[in-house]
Amino acid sequence: MKLRKWIWLSLCFLTFWTITACSEDKGGIDNGGGDIEDVDPGERIFILYEGNMNGNDAGMDMYSPTGGENEGSLFIGNVYMSQNGEGLGDTGQDMIAHGDYLYASITGSYILVKMTDAAKKVATVHFDADDGQPRYLAAKDGKVYVTLYGGYVVKIDAATFQIEGKVRVGSNPEGIVECNGKLYVCNSGWGYDNTLSVIDLATFEVEKTVEVASNPNEIVASEGKIFVMSYGAAYPDPFDYQVQMYDPATEEVTRLANATKLAEYNGKVFIVYSDTDWNTYTTTNTFATYDIQKNELVTGPFLSEMPDALNKNAIYMLDIDPRNGDFYLSVSDYVSNGTIYRFNNEGKLIDTMNSYGLNPTKTVFVD
Repeated sequence: MKLRKWIWLSLCFLTFWTITACSEDKGGIDNGGGDIEDVDPGERIFILYEGNMNGNDAGMDMYSPTGGENEGSLFIGNVYMSQNGEGLGDTGQDMIAHGDYLYASITGSYILVKMTDAAKKVATVHFDADDGQPRYLAAKDGKVYVTLYGGYVVKIDAATFQIEGKVRVGSNPEGIVECNGKLYVCNSGWGYDNTLSVIDLATFEVEKTVEVASNPNEIVASEGKIFVMSYGAAYPDPFDYQVQMYDPATEEVTRLANATKLAEYNGKVFIVYSDTDWNTYTTTNTFATYDIQKNELVTGPFLSEMPDALNKNAIYMLDIDPRNGDFYLSVSDYVSNGTIYRFNNEGKLIDTMNSYGLNPTKTVFVD
């Protein structure tokens, strides 16, 4: 979640938004009780929720497709609290799995938290005001990389959990992804930067800067290509929301479509565009799929049996299980706890879950 998005969206939601995200009857599950320790680690799927900005109520839920009774699905809410006797902090931003551990950036608390694959806290790294708030995460070969709003990417040794280096990039860096020995970093500038910093992991230095649309935020890599979602402007100017493809081999940047969320799986990029008309407070969701090998963009839904909440509300989270292609989406209204949906790789709705917190924002799959 971006602070700038909170500033302007919260005004709209406080004056209008009374529609709450509801669990559909089909596939609905709730907290099935149980103990996370009884669930095989490879069946644990964690969902980070942001909580309310300045609310100190970020947390995590756990979902298992087969960890419940009679090998049915299981949902354990607020699992971080139950495992540690405390909350995660103020505003959960991003989470990844690397090795046998989970890592979560908690923006408002200026911390990075390391956990076991059962959500038990192991260690914490604190950042100061000069570093800036921690935002997005990437990992490679035992190192964890964090973007910091002060204009840096920091390298942390995953084993010792000590900072090993820091490199300056552009202003207010957001999304980060590793691809072929390079880190690609979105420099948002809160709308006043329009670049990607390319960091060579071998030297941990910026080797080049690539111009993209202004206010880049989310980024994924697939088939050696880099895909960037940008807002396209600084608030209060209208955002045009777009996804671009950067090809490191040719250094070409190509605009593909409008997008507010994107995810990749098996050589395809899945694109969601949630277009909200603030005059009528209605949202229209459109979908597209880009096949990288075919260089083909196909418009149309990749999900079937869409619940009303996914048709009528902005989609807040889009993640894909790299092991089987299942889709995980959420909706949130910034007021009531969010709703999470699991679709299989054919787009069929499998489960609906009520999050235990506001704004479910990231799904992490433990190997």
